[in-house]
Amino acid sequence: MKRILLFVHYNAYNKLSDHVIYTLEKLKPFFVKIVFISNSILKNEDKERIKHLSDKIIQRENKGFDFGAWKDAIIEEGWEELKKYDSLILMNDTCFGPLFDLSNLFNEMERKDCDFWGITNHKKLIEKRQLRVIPEHLQSYFFSFNKNVFLSNVFKKFWEKVKYHKDIQKVIHKYETKLTKILTRKGFKYKSFFNSLDYNYKTPNISLHYPRLIIKNKVPFVKVKSFIIDSSPQKIIELISSKTTYPVSLIEKHFNENFPPNISFRINNKLLITREKEESIKSNLKIAMHLHCYYVDLLETYIEKIEKSNIDLYITTDTKEKKKEIQRKLSGKEYSFILKDILVFKNIGRDILPFLKISEYLKKYDIIGHFHTKKTTYAKGELGEIWSESIINNILTPINEIIKEFEKNKDIGIIIPDIPENIEIFEDYGWYSFKKQFQKLFNKLFPESKIRIDKLATPIFPYGSMFWARPDALEPIFNLKLDEKDFPEEPLPNDGTIAHAIERMFVYTAWIKGYDFRIAINEKRELKSKFFYKEDFFNTFSKKGFLIKKGILFFIPDSLRTFLIKTKFYIKNFRHIKKILK
Repeated sequence: MKRILLFVHYNAYNKLSDHVIYTLEKLKPFFVKIVFISNSILKNEDKERIKHLSDKIIQRENKGFDFGAWKDAIIEEGWEELKKYDSLILMNDTCFGPLFDLSNLFNEMERKDCDFWGITNHKKLIEKRQLRVIPEHLQSYFFSFNKNVFLSNVFKKFWEKVKYHKDIQKVIHKYETKLTKILTRKGFKYKSFFNSLDYNYKTPNISLHYPRLIIKNKVPFVKVKSFIIDSSPQKIIELISSKTTYPVSLIEKHFNENFPPNISFRINNKLLITREKEESIKSNLKIAMHLHCYYVDLLETYIEKIEKSNIDLYITTDTKEKKKEIQRKLSGKEYSFILKDILVFKNIGRDILPFLKISEYLKKYDIIGHFHTKKTTYAKGELGEIWSESIINNILTPINEIIKEFEKNKDIGIIIPDIPENIEIFEDYGWYSFKKQFQKLFNKLFPESKIRIDKLATPIFPYGSMFWARPDALEPIFNLKLDEKDFPEEPLPNDGTIAHAIERMFVYTAWIKGYDFRIAINEKRELKSKFFYKEDFFNTFSKKGFLIKKGILFFIPDSLRTFLIKTKFYIKNFRHIKKILK
């Protein structure tokens, strides 16, 4: 069987993921010719990586998505050239795989009495709101057509009529959902390796919504999007690991490199379990810690956690009197750390601006820590103390484990503490009132990025703005060159300032720089950072204010959306709020 493959690649960041290379390596033995069509701008080194896996590379704009790419490749190959082959296969890179040996797929499907076939099919769907019927059809991530089909007039006319639509839904509706019906009307027969009609599920797109069923039935490819929409994506990875020989590290790497932290956190294990055990650091890394000491009475709480650690300590405070008191408290005692300096800055920008001001000192280190004496004076009772104690136990007491994690994994750029124990009332409210300010700052740091981080329901950030990081991971923030005029004077509101916006920038800055992250949590504590990826009714808003819930499309104006979110928050947390207000 002489087969030709037209393979479409697209990556929003113009990257070539390793899982695509793996797919091509496994496909190559089955094809006489492979045409690799990239709808992204490939780097020269990426072209070199696929040169031995493809016979031709076509570089093009992402016009018309995969159908536009297939059309251009068919035109470039020409119908006379295609006559040389017995089978034409169209495929895109929206799946991970193959999970299983492809010999079984080709042997089984090419023996069947059919003219074209696919791996999975989409059930018939009646869209009442659009007043249209989507027929049952083969899904376009993998089409195989016999010669009698791809040389037929109906097949040629189909591709002549394909337009380069800018809306992916138009492409799906006009081409993917209709090609099967167009061909069957002309008498061509088709089969699907996995037949969704055999399963009594209401969801028409089984390949997307039931990845476990797909894997258990030895379907060779699983959709990338399945991991995003599934409630337990890590369980899918576990199943693939136990049932196949597919290297699941390719899945984890793809999500780390190509999806925002909120998505990769759901799919990959980002947790670092720490212990309440003080140990001295044994590392060849150059390590520094910045401690902003506004409340001098809390100094010992932090010092006792690092007194056995061989690190450089930089202390900042806001008055000369406090500096003298700090010197007095530290004098006459032996510590393993080296006190490099005590610097005095105006009480503007809280702990954030002093941290940025001493960044030139910190850049020369391999790992840096940022901490500050925290009381959270606006919180009633002992909430502030519990909050501070929780952060310290998660990320400062186990300092040796934190540093070992950086040593072990060079991809980690920042380690933040789990959400403090008393944070229940804020679980859906991590943005507070400054999404626009955050996005404005994000756009300033990364003008070429089109990502709307402010659209995320809950930002991943170090509550209390304490963390460990590689200086390179935070370089864009250091390069902001902010000073006192950029920060409001005290007393500050509890949210909405540039300092609060920067606090939420750290993890995303590290990610843009190509680094991974970890969330440190004490082994005795219940995980709270699950709220970073908690799925609920309000998590699915698109840029235009649309909401998709259980297959139904709603439009919610911004004003109503804000009202609903706040109402949900207050109703859900009324008991906690009432307790605090008493």
